[in-house]
Amino acid sequence: MDACIYTRISHDAAKKGGVDAEPSDDEGMGVARQEEDCRALVDRNGWTVAHVYTDNDISAYSGAVRPDFEAMLDALKRGQYDVLVCWHTDRLYRSIKDMERIIEVCELAGVPIRTVNGGDLDLSHATGKAMARILGSVSRMESEHKAERQRRANVQRAQAGGWWSSHRVFGYTEDAKLLESEAAMIRQAATDVLAGMSLKAIARRWNDSGVASTRRAAWNSTRIKRLLLNPRYAALRSYRGAVVGPGDWPAIIDVDTHHGLSAVLRDSDRGTRISYERKYIGSFRYLCGRCGAPLQHTMSTHADGRSFSCYRCTAAAHLSRSQPELDAYVEAVVLSHLRDDTKLAAILADRRDAVDLNELHARRTALVESKDELATLFTDGVLDGPAVRRESAKISAKISSIDTVLAEQARRNPVAELLKDGPEMIETRWTAMSPDMKGKIIDRVCTVTVNPSPRGRYFKPECIDITPLFPS
Repeated sequence: MDACIYTRISHDAAKKGGVDAEPSDDEGMGVARQEEDCRALVDRNGWTVAHVYTDNDISAYSGAVRPDFEAMLDALKRGQYDVLVCWHTDRLYRSIKDMERIIEVCELAGVPIRTVNGGDLDLSHATGKAMARILGSVSRMESEHKAERQRRANVQRAQAGGWWSSHRVFGYTEDAKLLESEAAMIRQAATDVLAGMSLKAIARRWNDSGVASTRRAAWNSTRIKRLLLNPRYAALRSYRGAVVGPGDWPAIIDVDTHHGLSAVLRDSDRGTRISYERKYIGSFRYLCGRCGAPLQHTMSTHADGRSFSCYRCTAAAHLSRSQPELDAYVEAVVLSHLRDDTKLAAILADRRDAVDLNELHARRTALVESKDELATLFTDGVLDGPAVRRESAKISAKISSIDTVLAEQARRNPVAELLKDGPEMIETRWTAMSPDMKGKIIDRVCTVTVNPSPRGRYFKPECIDITPLFPS
């Protein structure tokens, strides 16, 4: 008789370079030892080992695809083997779904299951199939108990504030010490985001520096956002997305900065403020003097065939203006305001309404908890589906409103970032800034309205209204 052997282990610590060879649920049986015992069983029965299928370091409980398990089922369907041998049935299956697949395939193929340490299963009659289902249910229960113990251990570890990570975290060494070169990048990125810089610009800067993520991946907006939202960098311990207390490792950013980043990056209109990066200073910023619609950048062509860069009204063909000349004029006016000490002080003044941030955070937490309770009310039959959706929408709107206020309070004046090296360096830093950041500074300083001008190709500054946003 031709026999196939199946071996599996959920977590191979030796493969990962760990200290312990196997976790307890695998009963100390690595795949090599499972195969050895299975071969001994085959020899005792006078069978021939036709093939050995092995899924190493793959759980049968998690639902992950097991390549060799699938290949074995296909071979059994084709009638390639007369008997299936494994160390125990829990090596074959730990889920009801996989158990039923095994029963169906082996029953149709007339293949019995022989185990080293779990008895034999003859699936040609009801008793054998019932025994397979009982063993499968027991294995499932054992896996669920282990998962419950692991979750409780994770909660306890999180509440204790201890450091834990399955891999090195960017900004820290593996033993939770600060890696200052990376920590400095995180601090600067946090400052830049709160000042209005796009995540895309930060990702580009990090990639240009040659510093990759701890998984050796290039940076993008999604990775930068996920990193900046991680409470670990404020020395806060979290479990399943919720902060459960302070951690016992050094913080890279303070808690207030973390809350500010969370508010800004959660803000519903962050697409135009954080993620999206404008290539031209005035795109969707300058206004049409005829209808008030924003202008957008476009390329046009002269009658002689030469192309040129310009801004056009987004609502209608009201007007267009040369992009290089208009931007240069606006930049000159803005810089003249920034060189004036009196105007600069007015620009830097915080004109936002006073807000109790602690009270807002508390309200938001309460709303999130109320939203989570809706699932329980639905399960208990207190609310039906439409009622849950209505209440969820109401709560989501309130959360979004609070997030908008928190984000506005967290944002920092980008002009302050321009001045960080002193007033004498304003022009140097301005030149080095991206068009997107220049535009955000213009938003703080003035509004730009472009009025119709007489025919002709010459730029006319008198047709541009620049209205200061600060008190004169």
